[in-house]
Amino acid sequence: MENTADYQKLLELLEAKHISKKQSLIIAAWMFQNQTRIDYCWSIIQQEIEPLSRRAAYALDNCAEKDIKQVKHLMPQFIQFLPVTKSNPLKRHISRMLSKSPLPIEEDLQGILAEHCFNCLVDAEIDVAVKVNCIDLIFRLCKIYPELTVEFHSVLQDQMEKNKTAFITRARKILAGDYAVKEVKY
Repeated sequence: MENTADYQKLLELLEAKHISKKQSLIIAAWMFQNQTRIDYCWSIIQQEIEPLSRRAAYALDNCAEKDIKQVKHLMPQFIQFLPVTKSNPLKRHISRMLSKSPLPIEEDLQGILAEHCFNCLVDAEIDVAVKVNCIDLIFRLCKIYPELTVEFHSVLQDQMEKNKTAFITRARKILAGDYAVKEVKY
């Protein structure tokens, strides 16, 4: 796989001195044309080599922003990868893509996702953007498993003093019952 022309081109694009939003969108548009390129990008992310993996995740996130269906086949792998990676940028992009996609129907994947998201909410080392994505994911999981709601609200209340404004704002809306997440469908 790594010896194909498309894989090599993707590496060249990601190895640029600086990846701006514009450059990331160009890479995303190029990947969007061919599903195999998206899979190559995912393989680079999984290698967790900085800065390539972070840049690949940025481009893949931009590709998913254009049409989430392009990464639909990777969702189970995203869920299994999240608890393994220590990289906040990778967690941010992957959790963002997951928060913009339908929840998995497999209970084991829902369990992995719920556990990871709860762990992120209480981990001081996790970026606030990841936490906010995790809040959205748990909020949606509570619609499937209402028994999670009490623990979810307890964690939100406990973490409000320990987090930044984006977290506090989202938590307050949820606790007040003023928050709704649009359910995504493919």
